[in-house]
Amino acid sequence: EDDLESEVLGVASCPGLTEDQKRYRLELMRMAATPTPKVPNEPAPPCDPPDRIRVLPLELMRVEREHMLARMLNSSAGRGLMFSLTLLSFSIAATGVVIWGMPALILKNYAIIVLL
Repeated sequence: EDDLESEVLGVASCPGLTEDQKRYRLELMRMAATPTPKVPNEPAPPCDPPDRIRVLPLELMRVEREHMLARMLNSSAGRGLMFSLTLLSFSIAATGVVIWGMPALILKNYAIIVLL
């Protein structure tokens, strides 16, 4: 507060400022000054959290069983089967793309069958 009062007195005695400018400066100083919070000398009363038993929702407690298809695909045999099928389908597609443009197949009208 002492700093604010000295600044107010300094603004009031500042030459060359109009009354409006002095008023604006005083208002800005008043708004810029942040009062320090009052802290009591005695400690805060003790506070215990309320006793509540928290219950988990049922959907979190239940373990969902895996389906037979998911168990099969996660096994090593299932992964091997999926890899083999992917490799087979990619090989068939690559072979079809290469053979599709052959002139002999186009003349015999087999290119459309290969495309399908």
